[in-house]
Amino acid sequence: MRREKLKERDAEIKQMELDHMAKMKAIDVEEKQKDRQFMREENNKNRTLTMMTSGYNKYLDLDAFGTNTVQYITGQSLKRVLGFSEFNHTSKVNEALMQSLEAKIEESSEEVIIYEGDVASSEQCVNVDKISDLLEDVHVNTASLIEKQAIEIKEAPLSKTTRVKLPEMLKLKESQNPELHKEKDKLHYVKAANNLRTEGDVPMIDCYCCGNPLRLRSSAAHRCHNIPKSNGGDWSKENVYLCCSSCNQDMSNAMSVVEYKIELYVKLSGEDDAEQ
Repeated sequence: MRREKLKERDAEIKQMELDHMAKMKAIDVEEKQKDRQFMREENNKNRTLTMMTSGYNKYLDLDAFGTNTVQYITGQSLKRVLGFSEFNHTSKVNEALMQSLEAKIEESSEEVIIYEGDVASSEQCVNVDKISDLLEDVHVNTASLIEKQAIEIKEAPLSKTTRVKLPEMLKLKESQNPELHKEKDKLHYVKAANNLRTEGDVPMIDCYCCGNPLRLRSSAAHRCHNIPKSNGGDWSKENVYLCCSSCNQDMSNAMSVVEYKIELYVKLSGEDDAEQ
């Protein structure tokens, strides 16, 4: 009788162990399913995209977000970067172009939930796949830069850090050759934005920053360093810009040529008023 009771007890204990194992297995399966569902949801959230994270400037760098399958640029970021890239190309604020661009961005935008860490926000964004059509409609001079960047955005990894860089836009960078000497002929430093031309027999340019007309070989056309000489800036073509004396005096050594031009664009375009 006692042996039978022991056997029954052993059988009960064994069954309890089997039931417990089955229960734990079911819990494990359920947890794994939850994990997979969570990962799917996380992967479908619009996270920040990043390629570089240092030296961010909102007038040079696109704020891009997305998942592995779809990517977006915020409408405000696209307007800022395109607006300055046009000003950087022509040294003029084209109001008609900016109005057309703003209308097209608004037309192409959609509301997107953006996740940065644990914070979610709603933004009006433009799908990267629509960028080429948008730029074609508004005839932006610097469209090729943005279109090339759109391709790189699609390949950018997801990250919790910030921003996508425009590598071909002018950046403050280390001097490559501090031993270079100043070129005597200012023609060596002329850039597209200087709009080189002749009036009669006199070579003329526009100030790289403000666009005011200058005689190329007059004392009014100054060679300005993007990286100041006091900070190790060299005389390379990439580091020297032709500007008027007023712009050169205003920027002094306190900022780079590009930083000064961004500041000038903000004032002329009314961007500072729009952000207040």
